[in-house]
Amino acid sequence: MEKTRLLTDLAINNLETTGKEYTVKPKETGASTLYLRVSAKGVKTFTYRYRSPQGRDTWLTMGNYPAMSLHDARKLATDYALMRKLGIDPAEQVQAEKVAKQAQAKELALNPTFENVTQLFYERVISRRRRPEQFLWAVQKYVFPYIGTVRVSELTRGQVAEVINRIVDNRTPVMANRVLAMVKAVTRYAAEQGHCDTDPAAGFTRASAGGKEKPRNRVLTTDEIRKLLLALDADAPAGRRLSLQVRCALLWLLMSGQRISETLSAQWDHIRDGLWNLPAENTMGQRTHFVHVTPLMAAILDELRPLTGTSRYIFASSRDSKRYMAKETVQNALSRLLNDGTIQVRKFSPHDLRRTMVTRMSDLGIAPHVIEKIVNHKMAGVMGIYNRSEYLPERQEAIELWNLRLQELMGACGNVVYMARG
Repeated sequence: MEKTRLLTDLAINNLETTGKEYTVKPKETGASTLYLRVSAKGVKTFTYRYRSPQGRDTWLTMGNYPAMSLHDARKLATDYALMRKLGIDPAEQVQAEKVAKQAQAKELALNPTFENVTQLFYERVISRRRRPEQFLWAVQKYVFPYIGTVRVSELTRGQVAEVINRIVDNRTPVMANRVLAMVKAVTRYAAEQGHCDTDPAAGFTRASAGGKEKPRNRVLTTDEIRKLLLALDADAPAGRRLSLQVRCALLWLLMSGQRISETLSAQWDHIRDGLWNLPAENTMGQRTHFVHVTPLMAAILDELRPLTGTSRYIFASSRDSKRYMAKETVQNALSRLLNDGTIQVRKFSPHDLRRTMVTRMSDLGIAPHVIEKIVNHKMAGVMGIYNRSEYLPERQEAIELWNLRLQELMGACGNVVYMARG
C-alpha cells in the first residue's frame, strides 16, 4: 500500500501504525527519490527509490527515523542522485563501502592503532573503575591528536617521549605524570594482548616526565578567604565572569570541604532531610558519607535550582545537562581569574579550599576527629579499628560554626543569596 504525503517531521511523527507495512511517497517530488516505509510495528525507514543501470526498480535502505533525521535523509538522497548522474549505482557503491569497512575493521583487529587499543583497554578495564571519564578526557586531549592513528606495533619510544615532553613543556608536570601512567598502562596492555612485541613505554619513569610531585600545602589565610568570598559576589568583576555553576561550586567546596569530584557529581536526590548523602561510588574511599547542609549551602541550592533543577546533577554542565560539570571547567575558570589578577589572591587550586577548611576549622577549636569525619578521612591506628562513631551531632555543630565564620568574613556583603545570584 502506498500513501502520498508532504514529508515533514510533524507529518512523519503523525503517521499511524496500521498493523500492515505501507510506503509514504513524498507529495513534493518525483518517482526517483526519497520514500518512507512504515513497518507493521511502526518502524519508519527512509529508502531511496530509483531505476538501476540494468533497468531494475531498486529500493535502497538509508536509515530509520528519527535516528536518521529528515534533513540527513534528504541530503543523502541528493548524494545518491549525483552518483547516478555520474553513472554510479548507489546500491553498488553502498555495498562496496561496506566491504571496505569490513576489511579495514579486520585489518585494525589484527594490527590496531593506539586509539583502537586504548578503546579496548577502556571498555575492558578502565570503565569498571571510579571516574573512568577522567581517563578518557586525558587521552583524547593529550594523546590521540599525536599518536592516536599510529599502529601500536609501530609506535616508537620517541613518539611516546614527544607526547610527554609536550605536556612538560607546557609547565604541567603533574598532568605529564598522569598521562605517562595512562600511556604505559595502554602499551603494557597492548603487549600483553599480543598487539606489539615490545612495550615502547616500558622504560619511562616519572623522572622523564613531571618528576617527583611535591605534596601541596597551600592554605588560604583568613584575609585571602575574605577576598575570595567578596570576589565571588555575582556583581564583582570576577563573579560576572564566572558561570553560576562555577561560582556556586567554588563556594560549595569552601563551605563543605569535600573533594571537587564528589561535589560536582552531587545529584539533587542526594539532598535529603538536611543532609547531603554521598554514595560510596562517588567517594574516594568508597565509603558512604554524609554532610550536613547548612543554611548557607541551602541558599546555594536555591540559587542553582532554577538553572539545573531539571537535571539529575546539582552542578550540571552548561553544555549538556545530562552530565555534571567537568572539574577542569572549574579549575580553568579559577586559574584565568587568578592569573590576570581579577581575584587578587595568591594562586591556589579548588582542592586547596578543602585543606583550607580543615585548617581553619582547627583554628576554631574543633576537635581533629570531628574534622576528619567531616571530610571523610579514615581514622588512623586504633581509632580507625575500634571507634565506629559517626559523631553526627558534633559534625553538624562544627560545619555550622565554620559556615558562620565564613559569613562573618563576608562582612556587610555577607549574603550568600546575593553573592551567588546569577
